[in-house]
Amino acid sequence: MKYQVRIEDAKLGKTKIDAEDIEKTEERARRWVLEGDWSRWGREEFVAFTIEDKNGVEWLYDQAVAGFAEPDCADGRAHVWKAPHELVGGSKSCPGTFRHSDIQYRFEEVCRHCGRYRRTISAGGAFLGARSTYRKPDDKSHPEGILPNKIYV
Repeated sequence: MKYQVRIEDAKLGKTKIDAEDIEKTEERARRWVLEGDWSRWGREEFVAFTIEDKNGVEWLYDQAVAGFAEPDCADGRAHVWKAPHELVGGSKSCPGTFRHSDIQYRFEEVCRHCGRYRRTISAGGAFLGARSTYRKPDDKSHPEGILPNKIYV
């Protein structure tokens, strides 16, 4: 069966990739996306693509590209990432851990020094590596905030 990939971007137009099996089609599409220069804004983005077979059945995919570098911690110290249940939620036995998809997990953590949040999506498959995004501290996570520093133990 023949498969076709459509990758569309409002500014760059359309790209088409043809292949004979769906695994090769997906591999070629992800490779094409990963080799592109997508992130012009220094943040993680997703590029969507569609694989269609000759019968018109479509599968939708997305691929993470680029991403943030880890921001500095307070006073030049190294981050110490913790998952206190009071801040990140989840189960009491495994705080900050959530199922993200069939083969991925999401981990929520907070730095015990500066209070910055980190969200990490685990690796999933051959083309999707682990990726992290960061949020600024809030009143609850900052060491001088509402919750005492003892929750980070």
